[in-house]
This record gives sequence, C-alpha cells and structure tokens, in this order.
Amino acid sequence: MKKNIVNDTSITLDMDLLAYLSDTTTMCNRIYAFHDLLQLAVKEPSVITKRGIDIHLEPGQLEASILMLSNKWKWHRKTITSFLDELEKRGYIKRISNRLSTIIEITCLSQHTTEPKTDYPSKKSGQCTSETAAPCPTD
Repeated sequence: MKKNIVNDTSITLDMDLLAYLSDTTTMCNRIYAFHDLLQLAVKEPSVITKRGIDIHLEPGQLEASILMLSNKWKWHRKTITSFLDELEKRGYIKRISNRLSTIIEITCLSQHTTEPKTDYPSKKSGQCTSETAAPCPTD
C-alpha cells in the first residue's frame, strides 16, 4: 500500500508558479490539482501492481493516467495534458510514460531532515527555485 506525503515534506514554489496556479480566468482549480498531485505522491519506496505488472515508485512519485485524473478532477483530458505540460515545462514535475502507465515525479519536494532549522533559506537539491526568496516588506 502506498503512503502519501505528509507534514515532514516541504515544497518550494516561485511566485510565477503560484500566479499560474492561482489564475482565476479558467474554470479549473489548478491549486487543488497541484495539491492533489502532492497528496498522491508516495512518501516511501512502494510497489503497485497494474495489469499484473509491478510498478516501482520512489518517494515523490505517483502513478496516474490522464483518464484517472480526468475522472477525479472532472476536467477534460486536454486540459489535464496542458496543465501537466506546463508544470513539466516549469520544472516542477517529470513524466515517464509507457503503454502501461504514467509515472509523475514531483521534482520540487524535499524531505525534512534532522538538521537544525535556521531562519535563512538554504537551497537543497530537489527544490525548484532559481532564486533566493525575497523578504516580505514590513511596516
């Protein structure tokens, strides 16, 4: 059985992606869809069986077909394809497809470690950002 990503995982988003996900000019709730992808990603190495064939998933990966996502999100298949294309173009996911399945790897997930927390952001491998986060102005 696959385990979902839980609170010991962090994700780094840039403002451009947040603006894309928050765009209200479409009928699709992209933030919900992205959040759902994060929830579907496994936390630990897992094996699922599809049509009698074992599929090995690493942490941060999920197996999901366009049809399954279409049924789940109530979106047209072309809408899902363009959404996933955009996330892949921006570097937040990678897709590996074959005739049996599509594996989606969420590339901007990182597991919290036992390292002490600091007040300064550090760039960890696996985080999807090209710039250091800008501080928010204060009063």
